[in-house]
Amino acid sequence: MALQDLPRRIIIFHPGLTGETIRSDFFYKAVRIQYPAADITLITLPENYTLLKYCLHFNELKFLKGGFEFIALLRWVREKQPDLFIDLSFSSSRHRYYFAKWGKVTRSIGFHLPGTAPLFNRNAELTDNPSFLIALKRLAKLAEIALPPAGLKPHVSIGPREFDNAKRQLSQANPNQDPIIAVNLSASSPDRYWKVDLWWKFLLNIQKTDKNVKFLLLSDPGDAHISKDIATPFAPGTCIFPAYSDLQHLAAYLVQSDLLISADSWVLDIAESFRVPAVAIYPEILRNSDPYGQHHSRFEGVYSGSKPVKEITIQAVYQAYCRIRPEISRIVT
Repeated sequence: MALQDLPRRIIIFHPGLTGETIRSDFFYKAVRIQYPAADITLITLPENYTLLKYCLHFNELKFLKGGFEFIALLRWVREKQPDLFIDLSFSSSRHRYYFAKWGKVTRSIGFHLPGTAPLFNRNAELTDNPSFLIALKRLAKLAEIALPPAGLKPHVSIGPREFDNAKRQLSQANPNQDPIIAVNLSASSPDRYWKVDLWWKFLLNIQKTDKNVKFLLLSDPGDAHISKDIATPFAPGTCIFPAYSDLQHLAAYLVQSDLLISADSWVLDIAESFRVPAVAIYPEILRNSDPYGQHHSRFEGVYSGSKPVKEITIQAVYQAYCRIRPEISRIVT
């Protein structure tokens, strides 16, 4: 690309949820590296602000909202007149249509969704239903954005304040610096939850094997009662309840843990950012599509088979823990 053709103003539109946003970091970083002098804006969902507030790949964050606020955002895009508009939407919406057609974009690149007319100057095909990672690689090639040959993994930038807050609490709750197992009790849908009685029986089994471990009980704010129920059989001090529940602090707690056990994918994405070993409790449908298992060597997935997730047995999850246990030096020693 000739020097005079280099984009000076780039807008990336990605209204993805937490997991997709974390898994897109390598793409954002590649755009920044390729165009270091460009003014780059990310348009995303408001709930991603906490996740991205320390990210250095963008000059500015804008947030997708409805009604008159979207009209104001579209007007801002038109006034910005970006040289390059990159749309990472995986589903059809009026937002992507208006940005592409009314945004006064010089060059636009995005996905051609099955059953829809092409919207952009360059359109990456999704008719073969590729995984999210493959789709991003396909779009990068179309946009002539060089991706690194390796390291296409999730990443979260943790703020120093959040890291220090988590470190301070863990130091106070765990003065002997025993191994910490982070246990994410929440899930993205009701059918993804493991039973409460299975959780505490499983954790009791772990404690029989490794007496000094501490359990860091993570959950959505609405699931705080689950954490309290699961902690009931344990001696005081065995279970740690995080003092902070936002995504930045969650990442800060995870990076200081020795192992994650979770039934939700996006928490695994955060753990993968820091190569934290993990055991996943998953529905069968994720056996061949989960990006965490594809990229992380210290990972054990427990899948439901023909049954619901809540029917996965304690023995199956405990065996997964025993398989990954030798990889966790602080627990083994």
